[in-house]
Amino acid sequence: MSGVTPVQSAAAYYGSAGSGGNLPCSYGSPNTANNIGVAWVTADKGAGPSGLSDTQGNTWFYFQGTFTNGGYTTFWVCPNLKAGANTVTVSGVVGGTAPSTAPVLVLLELAPPASGLVGIQAIKGPLGINNGGIYGDGPPLTFEALFSSTQSPYYSTLLAFIKTAQGGDGVGAKSWSITTPGGSLASGVIITYTDTGLGITGAVAYCTVENSAENQVTFSYSPSTPALPGDGAILIGLLFNSSS
Repeated sequence: MSGVTPVQSAAAYYGSAGSGGNLPCSYGSPNTANNIGVAWVTADKGAGPSGLSDTQGNTWFYFQGTFTNGGYTTFWVCPNLKAGANTVTVSGVVGGTAPSTAPVLVLLELAPPASGLVGIQAIKGPLGINNGGIYGDGPPLTFEALFSSTQSPYYSTLLAFIKTAQGGDGVGAKSWSITTPGGSLASGVIITYTDTGLGITGAVAYCTVENSAENQVTFSYSPSTPALPGDGAILIGLLFNSSS
């Protein structure tokens, strides 16, 4: 399989694991050398994290996220993880109490193609995604990348991240699912999470396509009780383009 492939994921909640503005999260299994690490942080309070580090001394690069009146969602990427057990800690976050959506840290490990180059870029979702009630059947996160035919084959793997408050519509935790373009090579939901004490829920999904095909992920959820005004969502993505 070409493109970037999910390996493992984990999540930690400030209400149970954080203190003093720091939120640690451990990978469930040791990292594999030269795999890609992604750390996704979401909350509805504060100006965003001030830093991120891990117990392996890896180098993480900050990617600008999305900041709205409903909170923020942002991430770091480590392009070359070192092998071994690893705990990642985000610092400078602001904790909250229910019904605040206090910080959540989600970790991903991704395997790059066996050969070739990988480029990474951040993508912000449609601005309308923050309006109340549209994320259940609302705009997809879409990116289209075109490459020269003389450089093919190329692959793009889109990681789509969605974060929303789950308490406003009165249905409790949500189960997330996705739809992707026909002809996609691989896709799926990598992780879903719900911090029931603080009213935040979210999911990460991926889709891999070849060459000039449009890459798209559309989230939906159940139960499908209509959301109330103000129960909006923030959508953001990372695109991994690879040459093999």
